[in-house]
Amino acid sequence: DFSYSHDTLTGLANRSRYEADLRELPNSGYESVVCTYIDVVGMHEVNEHLGHRSGDTLLCCLANAARKFFATSRVYRIGSDEFVILTPNEPPYSVWSTADRMRAFLKEKDYVISVGIQQPPTCAIWTKLWPRPRLPCGRIGRLTTTTTAAPASWKA
Repeated sequence: DFSYSHDTLTGLANRSRYEADLRELPNSGYESVVCTYIDVVGMHEVNEHLGHRSGDTLLCCLANAARKFFATSRVYRIGSDEFVILTPNEPPYSVWSTADRMRAFLKEKDYVISVGIQQPPTCAIWTKLWPRPRLPCGRIGRLTTTTTAAPASWKA
């Protein structure tokens, strides 16, 4: 059922779908998956000062940008202003560059996002490290970094 697995505001897959997809990842055949975590900066302030309709517009704009910039990835809205993008079989630097282009696109609209990226070694190892569905990127507090420059090791 679409309403069970998708967010009604943005139309993106929701947390429930994300957790189901995580359970399926070991059987996906992907060689690697890069996880991108996105958090809207200042969402509370937008809702409080400009109204919830403005906040909804921001979320829909971000969702549409994620669809555009990550067209071949799986995009999820997992919380009120939190998004996860799973990109299979792409090098981390390529994903980082795409996230940075999306960040710049949103900044032109005066929307600011915080982005973190991580690539677990392989899906098989990923499953051993995180046997139950949860955020694959580890603890989000350690992950969130604005996209200003990718680590040199990702440029290989």
